[in-house]
Formats: sequence, C-alpha cells, structure tokens
Amino acid sequence: MMATVAMRQLQEIAEAAMSPRDAVSQQLAAKAKQIAEKVGSAVERLGVVPNRSMYAFEVDGKGQQILADDANMPNLLWMPLIGYEDPRSLYPATRKFILSNQNKWYFRSMGIMGLEGLGSPHHSFGLRSGSPCNGDCIWHLGLVMQGMTANDKTEKRKCMQEILASDAATNLLHEGFDPNNPAAYNRDWFGWANSLFAQWMLKDWLPDSE
Repeated sequence: MMATVAMRQLQEIAEAAMSPRDAVSQQLAAKAKQIAEKVGSAVERLGVVPNRSMYAFEVDGKGQQILADDANMPNLLWMPLIGYEDPRSLYPATRKFILSNQNKWYFRSMGIMGLEGLGSPHHSFGLRSGSPCNGDCIWHLGLVMQGMTANDKTEKRKCMQEILASDAATNLLHEGFDPNNPAAYNRDWFGWANSLFAQWMLKDWLPDSE
C-alpha cells in the first residue's frame, strides 16, 4: 500500500517537473504509474481476505494470509495516514477486526483498569533499568494512531484518556506497557510515539482544531 502511494506521489512530482522535451521526467512518470498500478492491483487481488471484506496483514501471494495487525508502521490501522485510496472501502471492516479480540495482537487488561489497545509480536528486552513489559504489551503508538484515525469523538477521547492513564507518571510515552500494570513498560522515552502524539495534538486537540 505504501509503495502504491509513494509511486503515485513520484508520478505527480515527475509530471509537475515535466516539459515537452523532458524525456527523463516523462519516462520516470510513466514508470512510477506502471509500478503503482501493478502493486495496487496485487494488493486488491491478493491482499483481501475472502468472504471477510477486509485486508490481510500479510500474504505470500499463493493464497495464504495472516489475519492480524501490529502497532508498528506500516500496518493496516495506519491506512488513512498512509493515504491509500481503499477503492472498495474495506478499511472500516479491517479496522473493526484490528481493534477486537479477533486480532491476536490486541490486548486488554484483566482487572478494573479497563486498558486495551493494539500491541505487537515484537518483544523488547533490556530497554530500561526498571520493570519492563516482556510479554503482551499495549503500544502507545497504537493508541495514538487509533485516536488519530477515529471518526468518533468518543473513541478519540477514550484513547486520550488511556494514554494519560498509562504513562506511569512520567509525562512521556513508551514503547509498550503491561495492560495490567502500566508501570511495567519498555523505553523511558519512545521518540516515535511521543512525536506521533504531538502530531495528533496539533491535528485534533488544539483550540482551533475541529
């Protein structure tokens, strides 16, 4: 999906720089368009789960698919941010699957904390001196992206509340945290999550945002 978007952007750049006698830009635009169409066609032909109206997380091109999603980018939850056109409007059903117990990398707390969010099969070790999360960790990156891509203000607010409740009183976002004990987390300061959080704040939470 990212390759398709990138090639269409490259095509646009090449066409903008093109002059009638600029053979190099013409060739570049044509090649970028060809790749975008070829990859996009493959995504739609091989990346859709039969009878589920959703995208698979991973495919081998031979009919085998993995149904899941991972807080790391690129992933399926990020589709609106990536800018993929989603020609068959499969994102809503894909998103519903991602943010449910059907996704093996979506984790929930067992107690009264009520924390839940997208995690990752990537397990980190030795990234801080305190107590880490070594197993099924919710990622702040996933919570931020869920909030950024949500159309419902209630869902946005819920994601924000979960983020603020799971920073372990550090005022910083981490890589992954234990949904049953947010004080057990990886990375005292995870730049990617903090940067994306700042982007979300600028987009949705400043006084002049919607």
